[in-house]
Parts: sequence; structure tokens; C-alpha cells
Amino acid sequence: HFWNTVPRFAVPVYMMISGALMLGKEIPLEKAEKKATKAAVLLIVWNFIYLILSHILRGNKADILQEILAIPVKRQFSAHLWYIYFLVWMYLFAPILGYIYRVLSVKQQWYFIFITVLLPGILDLYNSFIFFDKNQELIKSFCTFFHPSYAGIIMLGRLLYDNAAKIKHEKIYALLSLLFGFSGAFFLTAVFCKMRWATSDLFISENRFFIVFFASGIFLLTVSLRDKFNKMPMKLKKIFAFFSKRSVGIYLFHEIAIWTIPKIQYLNNFISYPYDMLLRCCVYFIITIYCVTVMSEIKIFKKIVM
Repeated sequence: HFWNTVPRFAVPVYMMISGALMLGKEIPLEKAEKKATKAAVLLIVWNFIYLILSHILRGNKADILQEILAIPVKRQFSAHLWYIYFLVWMYLFAPILGYIYRVLSVKQQWYFIFITVLLPGILDLYNSFIFFDKNQELIKSFCTFFHPSYAGIIMLGRLLYDNAAKIKHEKIYALLSLLFGFSGAFFLTAVFCKMRWATSDLFISENRFFIVFFASGIFLLTVSLRDKFNKMPMKLKKIFAFFSKRSVGIYLFHEIAIWTIPKIQYLNNFISYPYDMLLRCCVYFIITIYCVTVMSEIKIFKKIVM
């Protein structure tokens, strides 16, 4: 449960970064439509790739034509592809969210975040304690549509970015938010799973109450260190830029590495869990980086990994 909870800040932090980059300026509709169209192409292409692989590697016997027709509205083949659906909606909503952010006062911005993220999160927690039933969840995660909580998380990123310097002892607040969010998600998940009341993702999905605090703490801590990041050596900046440009491809490709490379069983004889799992992740990541880098140099593949 600990190692499963640790990386759960990643998706909401990415949403906050997207908000920090997008909402501070006016986004023309034409630009938003162009980005959404590119994301839609990625959605179709990568779904098709995983469709073929699921039939070849996993013996999927479903009707291929029906699966292709279901791509726009149904998550299939690999769970991680949900994020491309989110990207399409995020770009479509970006001009509207940007306008809303610019016309609202700071108090109204916090109110927007409260009614889209925090209040639904509190009600979802209450609901979980009462019903102990994942089917009763109020906040849907991993959606093929744009859930209001995503809009709130995106706006929260820009709000924290704009106001971090105004917060006294922002690093302390960041650490408190991080610890509160992580510990709440971890202990609730551990207790509920031990009692078999809930599945493991009930409290650690990307828009859950405690995970939003966990991610906010990490995001705020990073923002508070932005001056130091700006002073990093140019070579290190180039390394970050290299990975950043290929981040979409890395995310979309990594499951192929997991599907096609056999599990390294002999590691268990030398390294105990969780270190063998961490080593496996490093192996898959290196393979993914290599393959995506090669693809980025080939014209026909470049547009689906960069």
C-alpha cells in the first residue's frame, strides 16, 4: 500500500502544471482546437496499437470492428489510455477555464476549487464510510469525459503558482499538505483493504480528497523552489527538455514494454520486494526511453511520441 500510494501525486500534479501553463493567458479557440485534434489523433492511433497488441499478445477474441467503433467513448485494451481522453477534453476546455480564471477574484477562484474538488471529495469520503461500496462513489476517476473536479485541479495549479510567493512559510504549508494528503490516503486504504471494505484505488485515484492535498503539497514545494530550478546548469535543463518533449510518447509506450518484456523472475532470488519492483520499473523505463527516442527520429512515428 505504501509503494502504491507514493506515486499517486503524479497525475494531479500534471494537471496543476497544465493549469499553471495554460490559464495565465488567453488561449485562442483555433489553438485549443488544434491541440485537441492532435490529442484525438493520439487517442485513436494508440488505442488501435493496443487493440492489435491485445489480440496478438493477450488472446483478445472480441470483435475488432466493434472495438474500433467504441474507441471514442469506451476505455479498452490498457487502463493508462484514459489519460488521452482527458487531454482531448482539457484542450477543449482550456479557453473557457482560462477566461473563468482571469475574470474571477482570488476569493471566487478558491470558491470554484472548493465546490469542484474539496466539497465533492469530502462527500465522497463520507459516502465511502457509510456504504463501503466502490459502486457508490460520487467522484468518478479515470473518466472518458471531463469531470468538474479536473477543472478545479487545473485551476488550483494556476492559483498556487500565482500566489505561492504571497504565502508566508510556503515550504512548511507545502510539507504539511503533502504529509496530510499522503498519510490520509495511505492509512484509509490500508484499513479499508485489510477489512475488505473497498478496493485499493478508492482513496488514491487522481481526484480523491487526500490525493489532491498530497499533490498540492508537492506542487507548492516545487513552485517555491522555482528560482533554484531556473539557475540549474544548462546541460541539466537540456536533459529535462529532452524528456519533456517525449513525455507523451513515454507515457503511452511504457505499457508496451511491460506487455512484451517477460517478467524478470530471477530477481526475486537476489533482491527482495520492493527493491526488485523498483529495479523492474527502471528496466522498463530505460527500454521505453530508448524506443521512444528511436521513434522520435523516424518521421512516421515522430508525431505520435512528441
